[in-house]
Amino acid sequence: MVAMIESFMENYKKIKISLSIILLKRILFFFLILIQVVIGSSMVRSNERVSIFYFDVYLRFFGLFIICLLLFISDFTKRELLVYFFICILLQVISLRTRFMNQAIYLLATSMVVKNEKEDWILKAFMKSVLISVLIVFLLYIFEIIPPRMTERWDGTIRNSLGFWHPNTTGALFLSLLLSFVANKNNRIKLLTLFVWGTSFLIINYFTDSSTSIILVSLIILYVLFLSFTSNFENILILITLKIFNYLVPFLLIFSYLISYFYNPENFLLRSLNHFVTSRIVFGQVFVREYPLSLFGRNLVFSSPNTIGANIAETGHRVLDNGYLHTLLSHGIIYTVLILFAFILIINKLYRRGFKYMPLAGIIIALYGFTEMNFLILPFNFVLLLGGRVLKIYLEDFGLDEWNERE
Repeated sequence: MVAMIESFMENYKKIKISLSIILLKRILFFFLILIQVVIGSSMVRSNERVSIFYFDVYLRFFGLFIICLLLFISDFTKRELLVYFFICILLQVISLRTRFMNQAIYLLATSMVVKNEKEDWILKAFMKSVLISVLIVFLLYIFEIIPPRMTERWDGTIRNSLGFWHPNTTGALFLSLLLSFVANKNNRIKLLTLFVWGTSFLIINYFTDSSTSIILVSLIILYVLFLSFTSNFENILILITLKIFNYLVPFLLIFSYLISYFYNPENFLLRSLNHFVTSRIVFGQVFVREYPLSLFGRNLVFSSPNTIGANIAETGHRVLDNGYLHTLLSHGIIYTVLILFAFILIINKLYRRGFKYMPLAGIIIALYGFTEMNFLILPFNFVLLLGGRVLKIYLEDFGLDEWNERE
């Protein structure tokens, strides 16, 4: 009898410790997303005490701290540890050449936090965390604790960031919220739900005038509506979407580089495309000609008005808003190929596990990367956030997780 009681108490303590660790990691996950949005994506960074430099340093060292902490409180298999060790070494090697690696280290740490959670829980938790964080930034803006960032287009259009770092950032966060909501749905999405999302974004876009986001949000809504009216062919259409995504990512990578390298303003088609993407091809050509391709990347020199007011036509404006070019030139060929390959693998795996809108999510994020720089980091790419979970699933599928003892 005494032995039974002792055994029960021992099991109870183990369960209690296990539940405490799970709760700790879930709180940590929310905290990681909160910091990325409230500090990393808002005008809080305009404060000298939370400058871009200090925030980047924070991302790197806090991300590494979280990774080390997880090694003690999480149940990693030896093969998982080998994979993460390889990734960390690669990121550290690249980070010696470019400061832009800090975001990738932070993403890796966040992905490791939720590797044991179910995919639907991760998507819901991500959406809720981003939504709460966005509301916090809105409140800071409304109560004038942080300023808006006002930008002016070449045609005189005034844009308001509503407290976020840039009007495009505001649109991108809303796009990420909508996409994570749709990606986690396996049933038909109600028309009223789409109407509410669409109306909400139109209101926000009235202030931000984010053309990329409004186009992509429209594509999401139209795709979901099209599937709802062609339910008999739903599986075929989704499979076609997946095939398009698999080829779209490498195509956009190669196309982004070649079109920038060989851009000629005398070519009507290229000139029209450059105008459509608001001179992003011309800006890209500056970097492509100046920085040759390398295996491990290098620091890129930017010149952009990071003040409360900005005019994109201002002389000396030097930005690289193509995510494929930015990743390729600053992170190098090796990292670019690996991260995009992982992106494709994750989408395909989640599709096979019943997330029918994941191919759509992949296409939207891939298209977003053609005109925006931050398409492979948090909080804009929630798909890579599932990388830790998908790695665990792949190891299980191939029978490589039988060695479950920790190092």
